Amino acid sequence: RDIYQRSGGVTTRLSAGAINGNGAFAATFMGASANGGKVFFVTNERLVAGDTDSSADLYQRSGTTTKRVSAGAINGNGAFDAVFTGVSADGGKVFFTTDERLVAADTDAFKDVYQRSGGTTTRISAGAINGNGAFDVSFATASADGSVVIFGTFEQLVAGDTDTWWDEYQRSGGVTTRVTSGAINGNGPPGAYFNGASANASRVFFETAEQLVAADADTKRDIYERSGGATTRISAGAINGSGAYDATFVGASADGTRVFFETDEQLVATDTDSTRDIYERSGGVTTRISYGATNGNGAFPVDFWDTTPDGRFVFFVSSEQLVTSDTDAKQDVYVSFIYP
Repeated sequence: RDIYQRSGGVTTRLSAGAINGNGAFAATFMGASANGGKVFFVTNERLVAGDTDSSADLYQRSGTTTKRVSAGAINGNGAFDAVFTGVSADGGKVFFTTDERLVAADTDAFKDVYQRSGGTTTRISAGAINGNGAFDVSFATASADGSVVIFGTFEQLVAGDTDTWWDEYQRSGGVTTRVTSGAINGNGPPGAYFNGASANASRVFFETAEQLVAADADTKRDIYERSGGATTRISAGAINGSGAYDATFVGASADGTRVFFETDEQLVATDTDSTRDIYERSGGVTTRISYGATNGNGAFPVDFWDTTPDGRFVFFVSSEQLVTSDTDAKQDVYVSFIYP
């Protein structure tokens, strides 16, 4: 298997190498820059002279040049695979994970997140403290320009993290900060897990059953936002909000100002059923999305489908008849328009 590009009526093979390229090895497409000028793929084949191992490496193809991305300041040819995790919009910053130690400061044998940019490999999953314990790291997301990276781990990477539960961290400007901390608490069970982020990663959304703000009085899973060093509960309502109901993040607008979640809890007065609804949180206000010109409070759960980048159109699925022209009892796709 090879990777090909079709452009201007011309087909070009991308998974070619400075050396080799026709061995019995598959190449797998991983991602590309926004303009398609840089393409990234993984293969076990050695495509540049500096690759001397038989493990999976990450490569970049730009123009007619193939470069190995998963190279290190040290090592880089051990029996360790590299896994692509993300790339900035311009393709200038590429992120991957590996168990191999690629910089001198990495002294453990566990998975870390690395960045390759301008021919230099940097470890992203480093901490203000620790960082070389027996803990794997999981890449979550990066901002569009690659300047902010979010990742998760059980390891305590800042002094304020004193528990042994999963937390999400942010790496920006060489500094690591904990995302999943609260106005109160923040070091109890259970863990806190990444849900999503705005395109510039200035707003990060996560879920936890831990009570991180004073208004959260239940022990069920809530959705929180971390922005500007402050933690805010998203899954709060005009009424209720601390009942025995979990909330599930389902999406957000690109700028993170509109957040969508599902819950069985009645968070506005017009929600009178006990089945799953979709809510929007914007500007500190919670609005129910999943209602219709007719009905909307029957025993029919609703499932989020998608939203437009600005978050103003929300698509969802329900068996409930929400408009008069729907006369069957089958699932239909609906769209809700949010104004303004």
